[in-house]
Amino acid sequence: MAEPEAPPTARESDEASPLNALTSIAVEGFKSFLAPTEIAVRPLTILAGANSSGKSSIMQPLLLLKQTQEAGVDGGPLLLDGPNCRVGSAMQLPTREGSSRGTGQFAVILRFTSATLQHFYEAGAEGGLVLSSRFTLPTKQSWVLRAGMDPRELSEALQRIRIVDAAGFPEVVRGRFAIRRARALLRIEVEDPEAQGHWVLGSITEDLLTAPMHIPAVRYHDQRTYPLLAIDSGCPGRYDHYAGSVVHSWRDDPERMRLLDENLRSLGLHSGLTVRRREGTSIELRVARTSLHGLDGDDVNIADVGFGVSQVLPVVVALLAAEPGQTVYLEQPELHLHPRAQVALASLLVDAANRGVRVIAETHSDLLLTGLLTAVAAGRLATEDAILHWFQRDPATGLSTVTSREVDDAGSFGDSPEDFGEVSLAAQSAYLDAAQRRRLARLHAD
Repeated sequence: MAEPEAPPTARESDEASPLNALTSIAVEGFKSFLAPTEIAVRPLTILAGANSSGKSSIMQPLLLLKQTQEAGVDGGPLLLDGPNCRVGSAMQLPTREGSSRGTGQFAVILRFTSATLQHFYEAGAEGGLVLSSRFTLPTKQSWVLRAGMDPRELSEALQRIRIVDAAGFPEVVRGRFAIRRARALLRIEVEDPEAQGHWVLGSITEDLLTAPMHIPAVRYHDQRTYPLLAIDSGCPGRYDHYAGSVVHSWRDDPERMRLLDENLRSLGLHSGLTVRRREGTSIELRVARTSLHGLDGDDVNIADVGFGVSQVLPVVVALLAAEPGQTVYLEQPELHLHPRAQVALASLLVDAANRGVRVIAETHSDLLLTGLLTAVAAGRLATEDAILHWFQRDPATGLSTVTSREVDDAGSFGDSPEDFGEVSLAAQSAYLDAAQRRRLARLHAD
């Protein structure tokens, strides 16, 4: 398969970005994306469009690779049923155009500021997936790896390639090479008699695949207690499972707790949050209710207040906890929020983006989008740090397309595709027309 071309909206270089920041995601022959399709990833990236238009599909490869690499056992090059993503079978991944079964092949390309990782999948003889990959460094060195590759062919290709080692120094690697698959990755092992053990090429990509934070649309809910989970070595799987544990780890950090409380207050959800440890292995989150006089009242379990608090808490925690360059993928962050809170949420996304976090928000909220555009117009977010990707699906072919829009300094995406803000205007217009007809009918009846 040919490598998808970069979209015209993507910047050729991203020197100001952290070393391992995600800069774009590309697919070809994957689900509803038959043609090569690439979306640029900026500090604030918005995915919008109708239901089943392809927004989640473009993100699924990243989630599949994440859960595959984090799995405790090796279940193949892609773990199809995991905490971040569930797919019925491998044959649901390649594009099927009409009644055709398609080629059975698809490609995924993840571009980072430190490297480019291209994965190519095809149907295996026994119904599974066969992986080959291309790994490219910023020095433009690139090589293709295939499982079972002839050692002589591999050795000749890599004998004198210059690699950047773990300390950041270039070195010439010599020796006998072999390829090993490690879950979602193909690694080159170098048997060097002068080195200790094996020098492994590709280990850098493990952090790239496992670092993203993912908060799905269906989150932890109606929980009176949260499990106390270890967070020292990262947070595999869905990040919403770790929200309580992260808050617990901040209990002795006044500044972190102040920011968390300040952000939740800005959404108008509560007037204080406390965390208590229960029975050694669980955590209780309690929120302060506001009294009739506007003062802090008694505190109650988070399950005893409005649904919006427990649903937005993981979002707020992730935005505060993410490191510069780290990707936070939010599915419908506005879920269960009042319209006023949806607008206020935009400021929290902007704050994270300004810290260098890569925020990808899949949303149906025109209020959230308006809040983001207002931030750009007010100068609180640089125009080059925001991008909108609008997804549409052809009902005749079932294939998806993406229209990308950059924001200008007036906080506008230009001629935005139809059926987003226009839906609200059309609904209001329909209501006014209906109300006017009813009033006229009453006048005629009188």
